[in-house]
Amino acid sequence: MANPTPVDERDLQAAENSREVLQAEALRGERTTSLMRLGLWAVIFLVGFLTSFIMPTRHIEHAVLYSIYGALSVGYAIYVWRPRESVPLPLLVFMQITDVVVCTLAAIFGAMVSTNHGQPLLTVGQLCFFLAIASVRYSVRSLILTGVLVSISLGVLTLLCIDFPILYVGLLFGPVLGVGFVMAWIQQSAQRQTVALRSRDSLTRFLPKQVADRLLRDGKPLPGMRTQATVMFVDIRSFTAMSETLAPEQVLEFLNAYFANVVHLVFAHGGMVNKFIGDGMMAVWGVPDPLPDHAHRAVEAALAIRASVALYNAERLRKGDPAIAVGIGIHSGEVVAGNLGTPELIEYTVIGDTVNLASRLESVTKSHHVDLVLSGSTFEAVRERFSGRKLGDEQIRGKAQPVEVFTIEDAAKAAAVASQG
Repeated sequence: MANPTPVDERDLQAAENSREVLQAEALRGERTTSLMRLGLWAVIFLVGFLTSFIMPTRHIEHAVLYSIYGALSVGYAIYVWRPRESVPLPLLVFMQITDVVVCTLAAIFGAMVSTNHGQPLLTVGQLCFFLAIASVRYSVRSLILTGVLVSISLGVLTLLCIDFPILYVGLLFGPVLGVGFVMAWIQQSAQRQTVALRSRDSLTRFLPKQVADRLLRDGKPLPGMRTQATVMFVDIRSFTAMSETLAPEQVLEFLNAYFANVVHLVFAHGGMVNKFIGDGMMAVWGVPDPLPDHAHRAVEAALAIRASVALYNAERLRKGDPAIAVGIGIHSGEVVAGNLGTPELIEYTVIGDTVNLASRLESVTKSHHVDLVLSGSTFEAVRERFSGRKLGDEQIRGKAQPVEVFTIEDAAKAAAVASQG
């Protein structure tokens, strides 16, 4: 047998993850159903106990039947609520059969003690009441099985109880079964939505939101592609020295609070957070879905980050903490986007010279004593909307020719963009 390809393994893993989610949802639904059955049984038992004083001719069979059914319901509820992954199918079928058998016996006992024209109707009401319990299973297959069992039950009742009001059964059982199917359809629709939401939530914790949405929408890994995009690198200045004065827990708390704000601003401007690199972050505009104004969005996000850091520093200084400084490098150009890694560990990322140059430009902010550096290609795309100045021609490691670098100094625009983000 041929070894599975990486895509096959990912598909198998995705199918297994979906199965586990569905299994967990099914168990939760069965637990809810067990409590509902238990509650309904308690009401019926209480009504039966009270009516025994009004109808002394009622046989002891009812009390025994309800007691046995109640004991089974209690035991089943305890079983399904204990820690487990699922409920065995034979046990589920057994409880369905038990529900219908109890319905049938209750109807037979009711017909046996019926001495007036109202008693058969009451008996049919009890039958439909138990059928409602069976319908609460929220499963179309379970309801089909219940329908077959009930059809057999009605046939038995017709043969054994000549005066059994079959018309009442049809009039009352029909709506009950209809409501059951509606409940099953609603539950299955809700279950599919729950699975989709949980899958999306799980994916977005480990994949960029745009990538997770595409995976859920298309149902297959995103293909590799070459496209025009803008890449941003953001880094905290002198973070190593600052982290040495903090406990590890304080370092993580600081970074989580800082990244929460920066990531929010990237998302607000249509960007994709590709990865965190220590105290740095890489974001991309234009993948996996093309953005015609990717350079504008990236620069607006950078200005929003600049203004946000200024406000953050004002708060830190008020508390007596030192201010922080960030460096932001942005470059626009062609990137290769796609899945990179192994079947066990894979990520959607972008690679190429554009990424490398954006990273280098972030380092250039130090030598020019600015917090934002744009490449010539990025500045050319946004110069009509943002005012800036040329810092010079920078010799970048790995580049044969010097690279024009610019910065944006429009503080008013930065504050306006930050307020919008």
